[in-house]
Parts: sequence; structure tokens; C-alpha cells
Amino acid sequence: NDMQHFDPATAERRFTLGCRDTLESLVLPRLLNRITRAAPKVELATVHFSRRDAKADLVSGRLDLLTDAVLPNSGQIRHTRLSDDRLAVVARQGHPLIGEQLTLEDYLRLGHVLVSSRPRGPGVEDHELGRRGLQRRVVLRCQHYYAALRVVSETDLIVTMPQRLAQTINQHLGNRILPFPLEAPRHGIYLLWHANRDNDPANRWLREQIVAAFAETAGDAAPEAKDTAFRDQDRRKPMPRSGA
Repeated sequence: NDMQHFDPATAERRFTLGCRDTLESLVLPRLLNRITRAAPKVELATVHFSRRDAKADLVSGRLDLLTDAVLPNSGQIRHTRLSDDRLAVVARQGHPLIGEQLTLEDYLRLGHVLVSSRPRGPGVEDHELGRRGLQRRVVLRCQHYYAALRVVSETDLIVTMPQRLAQTINQHLGNRILPFPLEAPRHGIYLLWHANRDNDPANRWLREQIVAAFAETAGDAAPEAKDTAFRDQDRRKPMPRSGA
């Protein structure tokens, strides 16, 4: 009985994780490395999910767990914070309008790529600009960050995105990763499950693997993370942490 015992070395089990595609490239390599070594007969499926149906999917078991940047308003949904991240701006190498640092004036003058699965509406960065009475010019709205980075590498457009994700998927594109030119809160990523799975050994084991994989990913020292611009930004104005 999975509720009484779970031995990863021998278990034959398929887990379903609700996960945005932006997180797949960030955490799946580390997570699968852990799972395949410890549980060779376990399968993992990552699937798209609707926030509207998330609670019902967790209750029914259609989803074992999900990762999201938004916490549902329900006492029956448990969560733990996996990571948080700052915003960064990606521009092509040799961009003619960006010097050693990206100023707010540069940021507002340039054309932008906005990445969203929604057909309309502002991005997180637009909320930060709007709070200060500022607005940017979005030239392209697309669905995936990799496509956005390919566009950025061949045009003078720029894209704003989570820094660690930028470091992961920009590795072979060679774009510059620069600090977002405004002080902005870090944005958290959470792991969520239903309270009825709290003491399920199999679910608890998978939660432990996901938490560990995120911790390992956070420890990866991508070259861009050492950029002087980011270190200078940290010294000038520590980024406030959003509450868990």
C-alpha cells in the first residue's frame, strides 16, 4: 500500500506533476537525474494545468503535485517555497543602444518582447513600471522564452524574464543578461499538494526530490550570475523578498 510504504528502489509508479513549461528546462535535468538513480522504475509526467482547476486536480489525484508562482486561497492546499528569483533583461551582444549598463532610460526607449500564454494583458514587469507611472513599448508578444531569446539574438528587441531561467536557456545563444533597471520584489516558485497527501510516503518522497533538485539548480554557478552589474546592483539596493 503506497499510503503505508514506498520503496523508491523497487516501486513501479507514475507521478504527474503540474508544471509550467518555463520551469521544465530549469529543473527537469536535475530532477530526472535524482529520480532515475534512486527509483529506476518510476515514471514522471509533467503536464499543463489550469489554476482554476488546480485544487480539484490535486484532490482527485489527477495531479500529484504542482509548481506555480501563485498560491491558491485554500487551507487544504499545502505548499513549500522552492525558490525565488529576480528579474533580468536579455539583449544581444553588441546591441548598439546599450552600453556597459542598461539604464532605465535605455529600457523604456527600446522595443520589447513580452512572453505570456495569455493573449493580452500586462506582464510582471509592466506592473512594476505602472506603479511608477512608466510604460514600455511591446513589439512582440509570444508564448515561449526560448523563442523570445532567439528573436532577441537577431534583433534590437529586449526581453525581461527571471534571471535563473535566462541563464539556463541562454547558454548557447550568447546574449547579454543584465539587471532589471528598477528595484522589484523577487518572485517565488512554490510546490503545492493537497492536505490528503501530507503523509503519503510516495508523494512525500517526490516532494523531497523536487525540493532537492531546485536547491541543486540554485547552486549552479552560471557565468552571468557573477556579472559585475548584478553584484553592483546587490550592493546598491538589496532586493526585497516576497513573503512565503
